[in-house]
Parts: sequence; C-alpha cells; structure tokens
Amino acid sequence: MRNPRDYPKAVITGQSFVTIIYFVVAVTVYCTAGIWVASPALGTAGTLIKRIAYGISLPGLIFSAIMYTHVRLTSLWRCCATVRSSEV
Repeated sequence: MRNPRDYPKAVITGQSFVTIIYFVVAVTVYCTAGIWVASPALGTAGTLIKRIAYGISLPGLIFSAIMYTHVRLTSLWRCCATVRSSEV
C-alpha cells in the first residue's frame, strides 16, 4: 500500500460494498420465497440452480481449504526447523 493512511478508507469501502450486496441478495430472496425461505437460501432455488451453484462453489471451497492447510503446515515446518537448528 503506497499510503498506509488509506487503509481505514479501503476497509470501510470494502465492507460497505459487501454489506450492500448481502442486503440486496437477502431482500431479493425474501421477496421471491417469502416466509418459506430454506436454510441455506439455495434450498429455495430449483434443482438445476442448486446444482450449478454448488458445482461452482465446491471447488473454491476445496481449493481454499487446501491452501489454508498448506500455509499452516509450511509455517509449522519452518518453526520446527528453526527450533531444531537452534543451539541450546
């Protein structure tokens, strides 16, 4: 980041954008399905839409889990290597 003082502005802008999108989706789903909204909301969608949505999201979830695990194991490995190489 070129100017660290811009960080709070970036966080507020990003969070505002996410909140607005979440609100628009929530209102749209509630207006479409009413009080019969299933949890998760994709349960209200048709079978084809559910399959497409889960087909898109599942690979992303798996990839994120693999990357998270890789980073944690790499950090642990480096920590252990540092401890083994240190002289007591």
